[in-house]
Amino acid sequence: MRWIYLVLLLIIFLLQQCYGQANSEELQVGRILLCLQGNTPSNYLGMFPTYDTLCTTLREYKDENENEMRKVAMLQRDSQRLQQFDPVYNPQLADDFERVYKKGRDSGLHWSDMVMARYELEKMMLPRELIGLPKIMPLRLQGYIFVEDKLTRRRYVIGVRDIFTFKNKWYGGRLVNVLEAETIDEYLDKYAAERKLEKDKLLNEMYGIAEPEVLVAAKPAAPKVTEEEEDEEEEDKTTKEIMERKYYKGTFDETAVELYIRGMKGPCPETICSWEAMYRFQDMDEFIKLEVRKTPDGVWHFDEEPEVGSMELKLQGDKFTGGWMSLKDKTEYEVNLTEQKEIRGRKLMQMDTIIENNLFSN
Repeated sequence: MRWIYLVLLLIIFLLQQCYGQANSEELQVGRILLCLQGNTPSNYLGMFPTYDTLCTTLREYKDENENEMRKVAMLQRDSQRLQQFDPVYNPQLADDFERVYKKGRDSGLHWSDMVMARYELEKMMLPRELIGLPKIMPLRLQGYIFVEDKLTRRRYVIGVRDIFTFKNKWYGGRLVNVLEAETIDEYLDKYAAERKLEKDKLLNEMYGIAEPEVLVAAKPAAPKVTEEEEDEEEEDKTTKEIMERKYYKGTFDETAVELYIRGMKGPCPETICSWEAMYRFQDMDEFIKLEVRKTPDGVWHFDEEPEVGSMELKLQGDKFTGGWMSLKDKTEYEVNLTEQKEIRGRKLMQMDTIIENNLFSN
């Protein structure tokens, strides 16, 4: 009998490892689907770390960089925000599982007979109230899992968020929704209609820019305006019209960087009267705002806000070349950037939202 007891202990240990720690995002996605396939919410909830474990790791974190430690200290002082990742403190995680499972079943999805077709995940934006979180969760993803019902051959999309790394393992996978759809755009259209939201507002909400209550709140009756005020409003709308969007990737010496520029219409004879821009290095979560000037000889000047560095670039075809210089110690880097022709609309929407809501690095 003793060996049976030992075998049972081993099975329990392996199950805990299976549902608590995954070595890759693919395994984590697969385990989320296994929980839905077998309708095992307890196993699903076991894939989230405990609040105490998160707090202990946050408290023990050390970094020689004072700026990074300040970010961590802000989260340490407000550590209850980490409770959202623990099902004990956040019962909504269990409710979401039950809701998505029931909705899929009611929509004709045979959970026990579904298989994964593919998945697409992307990095989640970091809200200001969670600054410092990447120090204990280096990677936090959201996206879509495509499944096929083998009985009906119908495709469904499952929306997920908060799939993250913690202590070199993968955890989480908060369920958002499930809808019959062949593509992400079809899923988003149906989701927006279901929520009675415009699609761009839904995307803003998904990226953590706006609160749901704000998005669905009824608009108050607009006050009457004079013709002069209407003209001013129309002029302001024209000024903010985006005429061109350009996205570049490349390097500052050997450091990877991405640059986003958009040209704005305005009260001038040319099609584009001004530019807005931002860039981000590979190890940064937030973009840096840039002031843009273009000289008559075609040289582009980009100045960081706040004033830390500046770039002087020459555009030849789809390539920017030039240099970046630190305004503090005059350190210089060679810059090489290439325009990315194929970029998804969702990414452009995300970057537009950052500019329009001033969500830049301080």
